[in-house]
Amino acid sequence: MPLTDGDPGTTDTWSEDLSRDFQDFGECLVPDRQRQRHIMAEILAHGLSAGDFGAQPLVVELACGDGTLAAHLLDRLPTARFLALDGSEAMRAESAQSLTRHAGRAEIATFALEDPSWAEGLRAAACVSSLAIHHLDGPGKQALFETVGRTLLPGGVFVVADLVKPATAAGWHIAADLWDQAVREREQDLGTPGAHAYFRDTGWNFYEQPQPDPVDRPSTIFEQLLWLEASGFRDVDVYWMHAGHAIFAGLKK
Repeated sequence: MPLTDGDPGTTDTWSEDLSRDFQDFGECLVPDRQRQRHIMAEILAHGLSAGDFGAQPLVVELACGDGTLAAHLLDRLPTARFLALDGSEAMRAESAQSLTRHAGRAEIATFALEDPSWAEGLRAAACVSSLAIHHLDGPGKQALFETVGRTLLPGGVFVVADLVKPATAAGWHIAADLWDQAVREREQDLGTPGAHAYFRDTGWNFYEQPQPDPVDRPSTIFEQLLWLEASGFRDVDVYWMHAGHAIFAGLKK
């Protein structure tokens, strides 16, 4: 089962043991994780600068995990307020540590990804999610996109970083090889022994499993772009893709 940056809030897709594993190896297991954070921050910065969201725009993160993305976004967006949502107690505690220097602008709360009640009463300028939405099936993703659309102000930004389902056998093969290579290289760069062995031995590479874990349900990038448009988003686009992982976004009409 691929690691997520946060807990989608369902008991059959995540455990506190996985949270601890992610804290140990997450920087290696997510391809180009630092670059992904930078790209997401750039998309948000451009989107927020183009809209009228007040002096302290609210950014909501669905499945904030260890808080590293949230901290990066708050560094890049010095006037923003942040609501970091996660279903894992261990991850929320880690997020609190990561966001210590932003304590006055960040709130951390629990949620379940498939339960739309997290959005009640919220009007946000932006919503982000990293490596969580693939746990939802197609209808679940569509429902979530609609919920986010109702939550965002006009012109609001929705940015997703996630696993995507390749459309061809060649795509599956390439994604599997590139992900394995990315973990090997990052383990060496960071000096984190055991990361690749953990990745290999636990079957984390979704794309090389003959029978992928059924709780991982990525959809194709094409399907998700269509669902975003159907949920009231414009300027929907793909900004980055590597090793079966993609960053895509849209603006609320």
